[in-house]
Amino acid sequence: MKVDNDAFQRLKHRVAMTFKCNPKTPTDFDLLALDIFQRTGRTISVSTLKRIWRYVNVEHGTSYSSLTILSRYVGYNDWDVFVERSQEDGNSLSDTSGFGDNNIIACTILDIDTELQLNWLPDKSCRIQKIGQPDIFRIVLSSNIKLKPGDIGHINSLQIGTPLVISGCRRGSNSLGTYHGASTNGIDSITLVE
Repeated sequence: MKVDNDAFQRLKHRVAMTFKCNPKTPTDFDLLALDIFQRTGRTISVSTLKRIWRYVNVEHGTSYSSLTILSRYVGYNDWDVFVERSQEDGNSLSDTSGFGDNNIIACTILDIDTELQLNWLPDKSCRIQKIGQPDIFRIVLSSNIKLKPGDIGHINSLQIGTPLVISGCRRGSNSLGTYHGASTNGIDSITLVE
């Protein structure tokens, strides 16, 4: 499929504006894939996103399906509608207006068994796994923090640059209260564990 390059660049720009970041790191692509799923209910692979943003060099065209998912992410019904209307809507490459949610991951809509790796300074981290609805998570691995593998709690949302808050923490039958981590600089990275 031959893709209109100007429209393609506009779409990438709009995706970056919606995501509030031009993806450049593996974490960015993981979070973008999650955000796209949360907003559209459709999945697009991390490898496809990396290819679109030329993070990996693979000479492979972009499918209509991928372009449509990205178009829906930025508020259009499909790729054809985006191509037709994006210029007249004032969505040129210099347009910087728009709404966003600062890449908040709403944990309540993540699938059961989803695992995320969270890192923050200095050298602290944990891997969490969603084990129940709407927002119950188990600590799978932990490093240099007070939480231990097997601890369970509620996480409503996650966001880079903000603290990690886990309410109703339990270790076996013992109540631990609310855990506050990454309080100084916030979470540094969030990675989807596949």
